[in-house]
Amino acid sequence: MNELNYFDSFVTVGNPRIAQRAGIYEMDQILAELRYYHITEALIHHRFSYEDDPPVGNDEVLKVTSGKDNLHPVWVLLPEHTNEMPPPEELVSLMLDRGVKAASVYPKTHNWSLAEWSAGSLLRALEAHRFPLLIHLDETTWEELHSLAQRHPALPLIVIGATYKTSRFIFPLFKRHPNLYLEIAGYQVHGGLGSLVAQIVAHDRPVPMAFVGMQDRYGISGRWDQLLEYFHLTPAAIVEAARDVISRKSA
Repeated sequence: MNELNYFDSFVTVGNPRIAQRAGIYEMDQILAELRYYHITEALIHHRFSYEDDPPVGNDEVLKVTSGKDNLHPVWVLLPEHTNEMPPPEELVSLMLDRGVKAASVYPKTHNWSLAEWSAGSLLRALEAHRFPLLIHLDETTWEELHSLAQRHPALPLIVIGATYKTSRFIFPLFKRHPNLYLEIAGYQVHGGLGSLVAQIVAHDRPVPMAFVGMQDRYGISGRWDQLLEYFHLTPAAIVEAARDVISRKSA
């Protein structure tokens, strides 16, 4: 069976201020988890970058990802006004030189604004290089995301922290802004992701579609490969569904 390879966009390394008994914080533990779930690549954030000191945490994430080509460092950024970080264009050049693959911001935690008067130059520099920017819903509002996506249409914005309660915000915004992307780890909605994709496709480019998923079956416990077989989500089953769609399209 051909294996599915996964990309995780929000892996955090480093001990939190308040540790949890079942927490996974060290890189060797994280690597073991990634292997177990066949996650072949990941964006890596360092907890120190957003809980304490972004520049120090950014240096640390470079250390823990050094020599690991499948682990891509993420830097937490601040506007340049307090001289805690270089001017935006210089900062983006530094990130590219250091192999940083994405940026993240925590405006509420770090006490600054995503408005143009505060973050405009930083956002424009990221947009010029189409540098992916991750932002957690705890750090912004839907209205602010709408404004941000509208002001910077070439800036890829990855929204973290969506849940089943957020669909009424997600659907209209994602139809309107093609530069918005959704991290789906917590978006556990019955048919939610499929419905979102189907609505956008039907609106912009109607084609035959197929839904692959749990198909109204109750969840069970088991190894990842057993669950894929049980719910008909193996690569072979997905390929079969795709071929069926293609045959209906050309009929």
